[in-house]
Amino acid sequence: MTTETQRSCRGCNIHDLCVFVVFFVVAAAASSLQQPPDQIAFYTDKQNLLVYLDSAGKPHPVKTAADWEIRRSHVIQSLQLVMGRLPEPETAGLDIQILATEELGNVRRLKITFRSEGEDRVPAFLLIPHWIRKGTKAPGILCLHQTTPIGKAEPTGLGGKPNLHYALELAERSFVTLAPDYPNSGDYKFDSYAHDYVSATMKAIVNHRRAIDLLQSLPEVDPEKIAVIGHSLGGHNALFLAAFDRRVKAVVTSCGFTSFRKYMGGNLSGWSHKGYMPRIAEVYDKNPARMPFDFTELLACLAPRPVFISAPVDDSNFEVSGVRDCVAAALPVYRRIYKAGRSLKVIYPPGGHDFPPKAREAAYRFLAQILHQRREISMSLDPSPLGAMNDEYLTAVFIRHSSFVILKEELSNDSVGAGCADRIYVGTSLSVHVALRAGLRNGLLVGTRAAAHRGRGDLLQSVDATYTGRVGGPQSCPIL
Repeated sequence: MTTETQRSCRGCNIHDLCVFVVFFVVAAAASSLQQPPDQIAFYTDKQNLLVYLDSAGKPHPVKTAADWEIRRSHVIQSLQLVMGRLPEPETAGLDIQILATEELGNVRRLKITFRSEGEDRVPAFLLIPHWIRKGTKAPGILCLHQTTPIGKAEPTGLGGKPNLHYALELAERSFVTLAPDYPNSGDYKFDSYAHDYVSATMKAIVNHRRAIDLLQSLPEVDPEKIAVIGHSLGGHNALFLAAFDRRVKAVVTSCGFTSFRKYMGGNLSGWSHKGYMPRIAEVYDKNPARMPFDFTELLACLAPRPVFISAPVDDSNFEVSGVRDCVAAALPVYRRIYKAGRSLKVIYPPGGHDFPPKAREAAYRFLAQILHQRREISMSLDPSPLGAMNDEYLTAVFIRHSSFVILKEELSNDSVGAGCADRIYVGTSLSVHVALRAGLRNGLLVGTRAAAHRGRGDLLQSVDATYTGRVGGPQSCPIL
């Protein structure tokens, strides 16, 4: 401190000194963003999001998407006050290295590493369904693990809780999935703070952004259909990534957040250690009232993109009423600004901090619907000939670029037979019968609830009012 500054401070009263200290802290944090402090607005009310502050601190109503982008930009800046500045995107190659490959029935699991930045390499598992053929593409799902020593191994089915094997389960449902390690989990040892990060959270965002680069680079993945799913640690990291990277088209978060005020009674110690964001303790004294952002705002930052939330009613980590507060705050942005209220879906299953089967199945259906993907089930079809039937019109669906090209054609003995393995036939009960009678032995059959009866017995199971099966024995069969 210079002599002139010392003289000036001797004449300050305690109030002036406090103002100086607060200004210094805010300015120091802002410098890491390369943003002048007067451009970072602080909102005391983080529940009413349809208001933004101008450069003079004057409030204005949020009426349009352009208005919301102003408020959203303030949230993104506030996130970086706590997490540190988001680096520029990495331009160097990913240099994907395959360490091991394992065949798992309908899925290939590859143990890999990829370059995140500089010499840093992130370990991950990449799961690719076998059904994907040359020239076809599937959606890519980034799967983020909870806090666990085994890291990426849990979502890929190599240990941990069976309810958290979502990377494997999604791959079995025809998604390409990628599960990386969080810093200092699994095989990934990395000191974020020795590399000029101020939080492990921001380092994870950087790695996850590169993971999206990896998914988009794969010939099996449709680069326009990228989603992220996570539980607990992975649940809030999914939100953080989607806030900073709009390439994420859909988000599933399980037990991932609550409002800061209702997290552990307002004690933010759990967020402030070196595995997360130390500035929450160092700068903001673990005090929700002093935090520059809250999950009410973060959730709204994802609008109008689809978000699926599973918030168990007895979650001891993330208090459910705080989740309801966040949803209530974000819904006006979804509904009034984007007319997309249905894009924010939340369920409150019974139980504690877990991702139970019914919740996962609902999440998988959500992703399939948003990304226009098929769902996998297992069943069998008796291919024995049926009685004479009149020919019916059938829909032939070709798998192209992870979407379905619909072509209508008249079904006959000449148009159905060997060599149709890439087709999915969809039709009524008569058309299913006709397909069998015509000698179909390849491809998939999909019929309505009335389809595929032999006498009084069903040939196929009923799944969501749709019958489906592969001709000739038990198989894993996609349904629309």
